[in-house]
Order: sequence, then C-alpha cells, then structure tokens
Amino acid sequence: MDPTRKVNLHRFPSLRFARFDRDFLLQKKNEPFSIKMRTRRIAAIALIFSPTTTARNNYRKGYPFLHRHHTLLFHTTQFSTNPSPTDVIAISNRKQLQKLLLEKSKTGFHKLEEALSLFRQMARFRPLPSVIDFTQLLTAVAKMKEYSSVISLYKEIRELGIPINEYTLNVLINCFCRLNQGDFGFAILGIFYKCGYTPDVATFTTLINGYVLEGKTSEAVNLFIRLIKYGDIEPNEITYGTIMKGLCKVGDTTMAIRLLRNMQQCNYRPDVVMYSTIIDNLCKDGNIDDALGLLSEMREWDIMPDVVTYSSLVDGLCKSGRVKDATGILNDMTERNIFPDAVTFSMLIDALCKEGRTKEAEAILEIMIRRGEKPNVITYSALMDGYCLQGQMKKAKEVFNSLVDKGLEHNIRSYNILINGFCNKMNIGEAMDLFREMSRKGLKPTTSTYNTLLKGLLHARRCDAADHIFHEMICNGQNPDILTYSILLDGFFKNQKIGKAVEMFRSMQDQGIVPDSFIYSIVINGMCKAGKIEDARKVFSTFLAKGLKPDVKIYTTMISGLCKAALLDEAEELLLQMEKNGCPPNSVTYNIIVRAFLEKGAGPKLEIVLQEMINRSFSPDARTMSILVGLLKDDVQGMGRSLDASTIALGDAQSPWGVASGAIVGHLLATSIAILGGGFLANYISEKLVGIQEQQRVMPNFIT
Repeated sequence: MDPTRKVNLHRFPSLRFARFDRDFLLQKKNEPFSIKMRTRRIAAIALIFSPTTTARNNYRKGYPFLHRHHTLLFHTTQFSTNPSPTDVIAISNRKQLQKLLLEKSKTGFHKLEEALSLFRQMARFRPLPSVIDFTQLLTAVAKMKEYSSVISLYKEIRELGIPINEYTLNVLINCFCRLNQGDFGFAILGIFYKCGYTPDVATFTTLINGYVLEGKTSEAVNLFIRLIKYGDIEPNEITYGTIMKGLCKVGDTTMAIRLLRNMQQCNYRPDVVMYSTIIDNLCKDGNIDDALGLLSEMREWDIMPDVVTYSSLVDGLCKSGRVKDATGILNDMTERNIFPDAVTFSMLIDALCKEGRTKEAEAILEIMIRRGEKPNVITYSALMDGYCLQGQMKKAKEVFNSLVDKGLEHNIRSYNILINGFCNKMNIGEAMDLFREMSRKGLKPTTSTYNTLLKGLLHARRCDAADHIFHEMICNGQNPDILTYSILLDGFFKNQKIGKAVEMFRSMQDQGIVPDSFIYSIVINGMCKAGKIEDARKVFSTFLAKGLKPDVKIYTTMISGLCKAALLDEAEELLLQMEKNGCPPNSVTYNIIVRAFLEKGAGPKLEIVLQEMINRSFSPDARTMSILVGLLKDDVQGMGRSLDASTIALGDAQSPWGVASGAIVGHLLATSIAILGGGFLANYISEKLVGIQEQQRVMPNFIT
C-alpha cells in the first residue's frame, strides 16, 4: 500500500469532524452537545492552533470561543521562556541537548519542573532547536502522564514559530485521547491536512485507543472495521492489540478471539500481550479450559507465555477450585525458567488456605522466600485467613504481629481477617481490641469491618453493644449497606429483640435501601418464630404488592409459619399457589408440611402431599423420618403385628420411602381397622402391605 495515499474522507464520516463539516455534526445526534456547541468547540481548536497571529492573539486575550461551562484544559497554564536562575537541568550545547532528549523521550523526566527547565533553555537557543527536538521533549513529558502540560507546551512551541510534523501531531492527539477528549483528538486531523500531512496507522490507532479509554468500544470497533474494509490504512499489530484490549475491557471475549483469528489469517503474528489479555478474560469468565487451550496454542506458535499469562491461569484455576492444576501450572513455569512473582505465589497460597491446606501453603511460602520473592502483606493476610478458617487464632495472631518485624504495615484487610477470626471463635474482647487499635493507627474501618463486628456481637447476644457500634458506624461516615441490615435484622430477631428488628427494617427503607428477597425472608421468618403470624402476613403481602416475585425460600418460610400456627388450610393453599406462580416447592417445603399434617393427623390430605413428594423424588429429612417410624411402630404393634426395630432401620437404610409409605398407609389403614373392623378391610390391608413390599423393592435409594 502506498503510504502517501490520501485517506478518502467520504468513507470515514468520523474524519469530517476534523474538517469541520457541518453535515457530520448533524449526524452526531447521540452526543449531548448541540450543533452550536460543537461548532464552538471546533472553532476553538482551529483558532488556538492556527499559525496566524490574529487568531492566537484573540485566544490569548480570552475571547470566549467556548461555552462558559467547557474550558480547554490548557487554557490555564502558561510557561515562561525567559531566563531562569533556577533551571534544574543545565545544557551547554546542542549535542548534549540532543543526547538528553533522546534519553528522556524513552524514559521520561523524574519531575515536571525538569522538563519545563529544559524547555525554557531550548527556547533561548539561537537558532532554535528543530521540531524533532521539541517533539522528543513533548514525548518525554507525555510519558510522565502530564498530558495537559504537553498541550500547553505545544501551544508555546507554536508561539515560537517552530514548524510541526506528523509526529508532533500524533503526540498531541494521544494526549487529548488520554484526557478523554477524543473529539479534540479528531479535530487535530484537520491540522494534518492543512499542513499537507497524511494520518498514518499510528494516528488512527491512537484515536481508536482514545475511544477505548472513554469506554466507547463500539465506536472503536466501527472505525477499525472501516479501516480494514476500505483499505485506506492497514492496521498493524498494535491496532489489533488495542481493539482486543477494548473488547476484553467490556467483556466481549468471543469477539476478541474472532479478532485474534482474523489477525492470524491476515498473516499477523499475535504477541504475548494479546494472548495474555484474552486468557485473563477467559479465566475471569470461568472458561478455564478455553484459556488453557490458548496457552497450548501460544506454545505451538512459539510465543513464550510470561508471568502475567501464568498468573491469570493460576488465579482462574484457584478460583475454580482446581488448586492441583494451579500447582501444575506453577511447576510448568519454573521448568520453563519463568519464575512466579509475589502476586502468583500469593494467589496459590490464598487458594490452599481457603481449602484448609495451610501446611502446603506454608511450604509454598518457604519456596517463595528461597527464590528471592519477598512476601507482602497480601501474602501473609492469605495465610492468616487460612489459620482463622481452621480456628488456629494463636498462629494467625503470630503472623499478624510478625508483619511489623518484616517491615510491612498492617492494612484494613489484615485487621478484618483477624477480627472475623476472633468473632467466629466468640472471642469478642480480642476482636474489639483490634477494632480500637486499627482506629488508633489511623486506619478507617470499612463497612466490611463493621459488618464483621456486628455479626460477632449479635451472635454473642450483645445486642446493646451491636446497636452502639451501628450508630458509631454512621457517625464515622460509613454508610450501612444491605448486608449490614440483613445482619442486624437476623441478629435482633434471633435474640428476640422484635421491636428493634422492626425499627431497623423501617430505618433501612427510610434510608432508601430497598429490601431484597433475602431481607424479606429474614423478617417473615423472624415474625413467624415470634408468633406474630399476622405481622408476617402483612410483610408477605407488602412483598407481593411491590411486584416482587417470592422465591422458594420465602414461600417455605411463610408456609412454615402458617404450619406452626396450625393454619394448615392456608399452608396448603400457599403450596398450590407457589406451584402456579412458577416456583415449585423443594424438599424442605414438603418436609415441613408433611410434618404438620402428621402432627395434626390430617390423613387424606397427608396421603396426597406424600404422593406428590414421592413423585418429585424428594426424601424425608431426619425429623420427618423419626415421626414416620414412630407412627409405624405404634400402629403395627396396635394391630398385633409387632415389627422389630432393626428391620425398620434396615428398611430405612435401603429404601426410606418404602418405610415412609408403609408408615403412612399402615397408620391410616390401622386407624380404619380400629374404627370399622371386619374381615374385608383386613384383607384390604394385606393387599396394601403386599403392594408396599413390591414398591419397596423397586423404589430407588434417595439417601446416600
């Protein structure tokens, strides 16, 4: 392709923005600026960067080219070119200047003042340094991420009458894009054509990256597709990598992989960064096997994975519970002379500790130290968490105390882990001491810290202390979240503080926090257990009135409350209602209502519910089975057919529903015998028992 070939602007509507085409402005209807506003913005760019003295002077006088609420970033900064006795960098000749600029354009300056000092000296050179020298200076400042300063320096360069080239303009576009001012970046294209330059692939890649940085990935993809479709600019590896980064950023991993394949078909060689970006996204999406497939593909292409690639895989495998595979990846790294860093080691240690394998985690920590990788506070926090999960609070506290000796500072996470550990061990005193200590050290407790402490206090039945901590949380500027209120509601209800729980339920709604299904289930369950079935009904009705759809937990909670209040007809009606509403009952629901019918002796209804339960392949829980076995034993003994308890237990182990069915049918029929008597019914019983035995032989075992 001819690099001097002009870009066909008619094929690129976005580029008409650079030529101030009013038709393009009319097309941009989705932007929150009026046509008049756009015209002013474009005019400001054209005037500010115009080489004409009149335009520049007008701008310097402060004529309002822009709307009063939209000020250019570089309007407020001016750099003096007068001699300064405090120049940080002293340059004696051009050769020294060029050597320094070449070095700084690659590394950047340590301080902005160094760059400004050098610029002042360059401005005093006669003749002035070339545009290449000034562009290298701008590049060095851009590497410091001082993008506004680059734009201001560019304006000073134009004031000095220094001509510009396409590299200078590319640096300027990059700075606008980095400042999320992509519109200004496109406007600079107008200067390209005015100066007779042709934007190249670097220019368009920079603009695409600007879209990505602003979160406008779809616009970036559209521009990229146009470049490929019309062939005016041929994308390179950096362009492909930029688009892939944007796609992965918005979670479109599938499109990123398609782009990777397209790149390979166009005879471009993907690099390790592209593969690592996609592998990281696949791991975050849980597609670990696909990520491992890309790792194998990298090796086939002789692309060496780096520590970032392996770290993403280790993290993904650990979070998927495949710690053994993660260890294998770690071994593979070392065999290929790619040594894990502190991040990789910490991921593996954290995963092992979460599985309770602290001994193995300690071994990994020793390997890490032997390899010269210094564990950080994240590493030791993971180990502390492992000890806390196993209840080894002494070891956890020892690790915590050793951080200072290792030159590490405690952070919020390390305190939270230890506070949570002590709360779980019901050692509230130690937890409170740590809570106060972190405040003394200037660490501000987070919402997570307060939630952990509130849960521990309520579990220890210290409701007043929990209430005090809650108000302290608000006073310290930490807003309670929905988890905070769920902890408080659950704790107050379990401690029979019904009034306080109701107060919290109202308070959270006053604060604008909308209760979710979990909150409603806590409140309904608490009301039911407190015997306030009418209040529970009202809360349930409010839940439905809000248009929310109850889940199986809420239905089951309400059914349980109705059963405890001996309102079995309502419980049965709600059971049918949840089925109609597309929320089928689960095993817990059926066990609750079966027990209620058993205790009341509602024979016919019980037989129907039991049959539904059997049809759904649900098993009786321990409480239900205990009642059933007791009824079977009592009724069969009453009929004169005493059964050995060991036989019942054996039947329970082999086929619990055989026993359950026998208990129900035997109970119902035996009751009928006692009332009616007669040989006919006795024969009927015998037939039923034979049927039960047949059923017992074919019924599958649901309890393993």
